[in-house]
Amino acid sequence: MATGTQASNARQYHNQQVHYLRKRILGAGGNATYTLGTVPAGANILRASTCVRVVMSGGTPTIAWGTSGSGAAFFAANGTPATTLGRNNMALIASAAVGIDVDTVLTATIAGTPTAGTIDVEIEFTVNNDL
Repeated sequence: MATGTQASNARQYHNQQVHYLRKRILGAGGNATYTLGTVPAGANILRASTCVRVVMSGGTPTIAWGTSGSGAAFFAANGTPATTLGRNNMALIASAAVGIDVDTVLTATIAGTPTAGTIDVEIEFTVNNDL
């Protein structure tokens, strides 16, 4: 279970339900890579989305997400999920390995030099806990 340190342990509930990682990102932070959390071995990534509360502005803001080793492994840099108000579904890259074999740290990368905005990044996944 989580120790209070972000991304230190993968969360996994004992019953079958959709799990998620969520991270609020502020455009005032500029270009940066943010740790979303750790997905446990055996998990399957279902979908990803953003909830744009305040549109990112300044520069040409984009968002990508992937693993700590490959920042755009699941979703390549795109401006729409950062600059369109409301809920934005992010289509997973067709060739992405969405079945996770080992505990994996997921990240979101903001580029394009934003200076303002507030978005929540949400990643949904299921775990391997067949009952």
